[in-house]
Amino acid sequence: MERRPVKLTPEEEEVRRLVFEDLPSRKVLQLLSVGSWITAETGERMIERGKCPEGVSLIVRGTVRVARKEGVLGDLVAGNLVGSALLLSGTPSDVDAVVIEPVRALRWEVETLERYLSANPEVRIVVQRHLARDLGGKLVSYLRGDAA
Repeated sequence: MERRPVKLTPEEEEVRRLVFEDLPSRKVLQLLSVGSWITAETGERMIERGKCPEGVSLIVRGTVRVARKEGVLGDLVAGNLVGSALLLSGTPSDVDAVVIEPVRALRWEVETLERYLSANPEVRIVVQRHLARDLGGKLVSYLRGDAA
């Protein structure tokens, strides 16, 4: 069974292309299996000001707008993580993340993801690399004033 090739669905393959090209298909499938697919419609909040997120979501399709009271910080699109900075800081959100274009995403509960990554260090490295790129891209965009 372990030697059989793993066939990803088109949606799973899209996730691999967006974020996990460095992982074998079997590991991608394992990582996806500890999360859950979600859909969110226009107007839904993925992060709410004043609350701590319990999970992190990887956008596969759609757009999420991140805003503070002062205005829009930017938009998150396919390949971006929603909630990543808040999870690292452990503090309540000072922003709202609202769907502006219907979203299809993968969502991982923090504790479940942490357990999986602790048991799979090779996957942890790939996830941490993507997290660093995601946060770095958001910081550069924020400093330029054109995205979250």
